[in-house]
Amino acid sequence: MTPDPARKEAPEGRPSTTSSQAPPSEARPTTTPDQATPHEARPTTTPDQATPHEARPTTAQGQATPHEARGTTAQGKATRHEGLSRTTGSRTPRHNDPPGPTGSRATRSSTTRTGARVIADMLDGYGVTHLFHVPAILRRTMAELEMHHPHIERVVTHGEKSAAYMADGYARVSGRPGIAAAQVVGALNLAAGLREPFLAGSPVIALTGGRSPATKFRRVYQEIDDLPAFDPVTKLNATVDDAGRLPDMLRQAFRVATTGAPGPVHLQIQGNEGQLDLAETTAEPLVEPAFGQVPPIRPLPDDQTVRQILRLLAAAERPVIVAGGGVRASGAGAELVALAEALRIPVATSANGKDAIPGTHPLSLGVMGSYSRECANQAVARADLVCFIGTGTGGMTTHFWAVPPEGTPAIQIDIEPSRLGLNYPLRAFLAADAKLALTRMLTLTHSREEQDRAREEQRHARYEQPHARDVQSRTQDAQSRAQDAQSRAQDAQSRAQDAQSRTLNVQSHGRDVQSQAQDAQLTRDTRSPTFDERARAEAGAARPERREAWLAEVERLRVDWRARYRDVLTSDAVPIRPERIAGELTVGLPDNAVLVADTGHAGMWMAQFHDITAPGQGYLRSAGHLGWAFSAGIGAQLAAPERPVVVFTGDAGMYYHLGEIETAVRRRADLITVVNNNSGGNQSKRGFDRSYGGQGTEKSREMWVYRDVDFARIAEEMGALGIRVDKPRDLAPALDRALSANRPVVIDVHTDIEVVAPRPVSS
Repeated sequence: MTPDPARKEAPEGRPSTTSSQAPPSEARPTTTPDQATPHEARPTTTPDQATPHEARPTTAQGQATPHEARGTTAQGKATRHEGLSRTTGSRTPRHNDPPGPTGSRATRSSTTRTGARVIADMLDGYGVTHLFHVPAILRRTMAELEMHHPHIERVVTHGEKSAAYMADGYARVSGRPGIAAAQVVGALNLAAGLREPFLAGSPVIALTGGRSPATKFRRVYQEIDDLPAFDPVTKLNATVDDAGRLPDMLRQAFRVATTGAPGPVHLQIQGNEGQLDLAETTAEPLVEPAFGQVPPIRPLPDDQTVRQILRLLAAAERPVIVAGGGVRASGAGAELVALAEALRIPVATSANGKDAIPGTHPLSLGVMGSYSRECANQAVARADLVCFIGTGTGGMTTHFWAVPPEGTPAIQIDIEPSRLGLNYPLRAFLAADAKLALTRMLTLTHSREEQDRAREEQRHARYEQPHARDVQSRTQDAQSRAQDAQSRAQDAQSRAQDAQSRTLNVQSHGRDVQSQAQDAQLTRDTRSPTFDERARAEAGAARPERREAWLAEVERLRVDWRARYRDVLTSDAVPIRPERIAGELTVGLPDNAVLVADTGHAGMWMAQFHDITAPGQGYLRSAGHLGWAFSAGIGAQLAAPERPVVVFTGDAGMYYHLGEIETAVRRRADLITVVNNNSGGNQSKRGFDRSYGGQGTEKSREMWVYRDVDFARIAEEMGALGIRVDKPRDLAPALDRALSANRPVVIDVHTDIEVVAPRPVSS
């Protein structure tokens, strides 16, 4: 490309403009047609420059900088095979890729290709398997996918918000970015759907159409400036106005979505349907496979801080670990459980981290916060030290910072440094990957114990060696005297008998000395400090009996909770109680199942009354958007077709995206949806009662009570299997039938509208 002669090259880090600038009313820098401008008003560049947020400058030899051309291994070491690689029109290997060509960001080749082919090849190179969208967007790209990458499924949904939710569910289960797309008129609906993955920390990449420079400000049909709507719900919000910028902007999208705390990214592609994909470019579709998964980079913990954290935990009398969604995203559940067992510390979780530890584990307290289990809140409120791992300590997790109370001493481990110390004073912190941090804590715990044991054995050996030599010397003397006595016995028998007596006495004395040495060793062994005891001594330390008392107190809280709710968990009441549904899901789900819970009452029932029973089970929960679960469940099932996916929602949540039953049937997403159908949104009952002075009027019920609807019949009409359940004894058979149906299933459970979830406690 030839630079515009009217444009002067700007100094690095400052914007350059052309004579054809946008009117002042646009309120953001404009670009020439070959530029992409992030909405955050980042500096624009000449065609040969790289913007600050994109690829780093190259060296004089054309080598890529570490961030651009190298990924990191699980140990944090640089590796070449995860750098840039060319796409070839067929699936690019995700591991052991040879190092790709590096250099300027817009790497050129002699081959001309359409923007559509660039997008299609790069999606394949990043390992994408599904794209969720509402037509019409990127039409030519969709054709390229069919011709060159038919394994990438194009999932048409009945709404842009549903597309975002499906991409979110896909991302959370697969660990790969989910892709959602919409034309310009549906972009605001897609932006609304990105609120959920933004709050939940889920990597979703949204592609939308955008305005054309030729028709801006001319009242084009269906077109408004919707770009600002994406700012609050994305980590990166940018435009692409030249086909040559598609490769570097897509790379940046995957980088930003997956690094640090994951989250959504939005690229607005020029043209109301993204027609920029019809333009041709010589820019190569290079990909960075490392950024096709979460986490792409695992920051290492430093040993000095890890040892400090271990000392603090050992010194605390009533410590608690709080595990969040970062533990699940890092795949660190096994390490969490092993560390809790090694240090004998109980574990509570956020709702987003519920599957980090099985709820049936002896050290598991359950979910804490606003949607919580009572014993979890009670224990965390009593803790004298809380170790947060992979959680942002937000309002729902901490019941608006009442659990634990503000000011409680804390430790925090998070991959995103900006979250450290956000809401609680920290005694220590680590900006590190959860899996690596927990692994290192476990390693240092065990290695310290081994070192202590070796030192004690060396001390024992040094203590015993001189005594052993003394015993050996005395024994040799006794033997010599015995020989002398024997020779003298020829002269006098009586003297020989005396010598023999003296020999026996010496041997007896040798045995006494050996016995005393063994007794001393045993005494030292029993007094040898364990790692916990040594750490307590160094930190100023809680006595072991106090830790035992804390564990006993935690166990009493767990036992009391189960006793308190045993009757409702097994209730045979009709209409059915929601607690009974939660109990049946605990017992009936396979060890590899994924449970997807909606917000509102659905989230409350699952957080308090359902238990993860196996390390292989997964749990996804809404970050606050009713109706999310069903669409997210479809995305989760498509991402993991080999796993049973079970959605739990209410009738209020099911109404939001009811039409997606047809999508599940059409795309063979064989998920199971359990609907807590009480013909109303009775989570609102308490609030309306309070507003009416303690008891709502009969007419007030019109604001939260619905008609009685049979969702099983609706499901059948759309091609799914519908099962209606009115009696508790039919729940288990219905779930068994659904698990073997090999088709989408809706289990419509009719429940008691007067039953509301228990209130959260803070002490």
